[in-house]
Amino acid sequence: MKKRFVPLITLIVIFLTTLMGMSIKDDAKGVTIKSKTLKEKYSYINIDLTIPYIANAGNKIYDGINTKIEGNILNWKKDLTEMAKENELDSQKAGIDVRPFDLVTVYKLGYNKNNFLSLYIDYYQYTGGAHGITTRNTYNLDLNSGKNLILKELFNEGYDFKTIINESIKKQISQSPQEYFNGGKDFKGIKDNQDYYVTDDGIVIVYQLYEIAPYVSGIREFKVPFSELKEGLINFK
Repeated sequence: MKKRFVPLITLIVIFLTTLMGMSIKDDAKGVTIKSKTLKEKYSYINIDLTIPYIANAGNKIYDGINTKIEGNILNWKKDLTEMAKENELDSQKAGIDVRPFDLVTVYKLGYNKNNFLSLYIDYYQYTGGAHGITTRNTYNLDLNSGKNLILKELFNEGYDFKTIINESIKKQISQSPQEYFNGGKDFKGIKDNQDYYVTDDGIVIVYQLYEIAPYVSGIREFKVPFSELKEGLINFK
């Protein structure tokens, strides 16, 4: 019996190890991201929305993330649609031509593996005036909990990530100071609730239109490689 029992245990161990390896490999690959579109056209507004979502097969955490992302976009659409209707009525009363609003969303995937998903969604709106405005909304999601992580949660407690990131940003600003307000001298450092997203090789700090630079300079981004932060990072090593 012993001679048959040992090989059986060995087979069980090999089988379980294989299953564990498959699970780890699947996590490393990341989740499947798909998108759906919503297009509407009226006299007062043009809508062209791309809404990303996690293909989840009933996973409650993923469902919650999808609901949050879609809800944010649809609430924005609702608010701007109401504004557009009011704008049309006001324009008609004033006897002037109606310029319809424009609403557009697009997304870009940043990091998608090891139970962490990072992406951003650009919200573009034109509500009159010389040009429209784009806001870059970022999501940095722990897929085990569904939590949207703030920047400091990527690092070990007590690690001075702000100094490293601030110095990197200052160096990048110095390469083209003409792109920024006051030659970049107004930059005082990142905030506790700083916008950011993650790529396969670093953390990208995001500054919205007009935060540190004029409109013509666009949304400003500063990539800080993982290699400069590796001593404090919890993951991404």
